[in-house]
Parts: sequence; structure tokens; C-alpha cells
Amino acid sequence: MSLDFSKLKDLLKELEEFRFECEIEELDVEEIDCHGEWDGVEETFRTFEDYQKWAMKMCKGKTVAAVDGGQINPERSFYPPIGLVQSAGFVNFNNGEYEKIVEMDLVIPESETLRFEELTSLRRFSLECKMIKEIMKKFGDRDLFIFYDGSLIASFLVELSSEIRREYLRNINEVLELSEKMEIPIIGYVDLSYARDILNEIERIKGRKIRGFDAMLMAKKLKKWGDSSPVFIAKREITEEYSTPICYTYFLKSAKVPPSRIEFPHWMRDMKREIVNLVLSQCIFGGGGYPYVLESADSLAHIGRKDRERFQTMISRILSSSRSFKSESKRLRRR
Repeated sequence: MSLDFSKLKDLLKELEEFRFECEIEELDVEEIDCHGEWDGVEETFRTFEDYQKWAMKMCKGKTVAAVDGGQINPERSFYPPIGLVQSAGFVNFNNGEYEKIVEMDLVIPESETLRFEELTSLRRFSLECKMIKEIMKKFGDRDLFIFYDGSLIASFLVELSSEIRREYLRNINEVLELSEKMEIPIIGYVDLSYARDILNEIERIKGRKIRGFDAMLMAKKLKKWGDSSPVFIAKREITEEYSTPICYTYFLKSAKVPPSRIEFPHWMRDMKREIVNLVLSQCIFGGGGYPYVLESADSLAHIGRKDRERFQTMISRILSSSRSFKSESKRLRRR
């Protein structure tokens, strides 16, 4: 049975009338602890070429890298179930030269007590962290900055098994410790953030519930392209198990979308303006408002439909005698 699109159309009409009532106009961010100032880009731009020249100036002499990953969850129709994880690194030397790095590994679950999808996500994250550390060690003698696509704060870990949780924390703490030891900045980039760190703190101060997200509150404060907030420290349950506090700030890259969020280890807190300018420059190079290095790493790491099908075909040939009759029956009926 397929979706009833006539009913779906009626539901979508309700969506057109939906308005999220956010009670944030009267809130004062200054009530919570922060570091640094509200600031902006001290430059005048008239044309896109001016933005590009500024971006090149911000990146001059810097090596900017990004790491991302892709995965294929284990296929339960095979025995044993087999999945794949891939990590990709893109290193831009900003002199016309760059380097691409790709690593992959198989995932073969050995216990049904672990969810296959959770195990695969962990293996992918571990491979990404391994690549970040390798890039730090290989290019650490340069003025290196590393972007990570997503939040550095793994709040979802509170819902996972203790074994998975420990491995995630071990990996992220190793990256954070090496970052501080080698003084190599690592930047977690969240394009559209649904975080509520600031609002949760204000809720505790005011003793009442507040609807909305931090980015909606920041939109009231950040008006011009390049404006950024002070630095705040994340105070979540999971960050208590981190080897260092995680800081975050919001910045405006377009008046058409809510402010984006970047996260970084505590030792980088005085680098906020430099980091924001670097992220803005990468957004300019990306053309569409997304950091160029992250776009490049994503393109390398992405596992498309054809590659997934080819992977399944290769596994099928190797495990042809171990295929599930149930899955084969479904496949034939649904052709």
C-alpha cells in the first residue's frame, strides 16, 4: 500500500498555516556567563569580488582541512551481516594545491545485543577521528585548521549502551587532547542548529519554560553579515565526561537563514573572531553559503546509490549461499 497523497495534501495545508510562537523577544543573553564581545566584520563590501578578495586574505598562509564520513549499514539479509564505513579528508593548502585522503573499513557485527546501525555509526565516527589525528600529525607543522561536519557535542550518547558510549568518548577526547597539545584548531560546524544551551540556562535563571531554539534568539541579536555572538560554554550532561569544555558561538552568514553555530575546544576561546572569519571565507568559496572544505570532504565521503548497489552485489556474490530466504522472497514478490 502506498501513501494516500490526497490526505497528505490536506495535512500540508495545515503546515502552511503553522506559526511557531517563540517567546524570546524579552530575553537577555547577558544574564548567562560568556566570554568576549558581540562583534562583526570590519570591512566594507560592494561587490562579490570584494567578498572573494577578503576571503582570500583570511585564508592566506593557512592550511584548511575538513573530514567527513559515509556508511552503509549491515544488511540483515546476509549472514553474517556486513556494512561499510568510509572517512574522507580534504586538505586545502590555499596555494592552488590540495590533497584528498580516503579510508574505508568493513563492519561485521558479532553480537545482536548491539544495534547494527549504532555500531556502524560508531565505526564511522572512529574512522573520522582517526583521520583527523592523522591530518594533525602529517600537516601539524603548518598553520592548520580542521573542520568537522557537525556538532562536537555528542548528546545522543546518553541514550546508548555504556560500551558504545565509552568508545565515542575515547575517540572525541583523543582528538580534543591532541588538538590542544599541538595547538591545532578543530571547528565543529552546525549549519542549522536546534540547540537550546542558552535558552536552557535562561530557563534555570527565570524558573519558567521558554519555547524556541538558541538560533532564533541569536537572530534577534545578529543583524549584519559576519556578526557573531560572544563565546559560551556548553553545560550538558555529556560534556562533563569530556576532557575539556566545549565552547560555541553563533554567527550570521545570510539574512535569509538563522545564524549558524560553530563549536571548538576551550583553549580556542580567544580565537573566536579569527575562527568566524575563516568559516565565513569558506562559505564564500563554497558559493552557496556552505563551507567549501566541508563540501569537498562530503563529496569524497558520500556513498551514492550506484556504489551502494555495487557493494551489495559484491557481498551477494561472496555470501550467495548465506542469503536469507525471507529477504529473497520479498525481493521477488516486490519486483
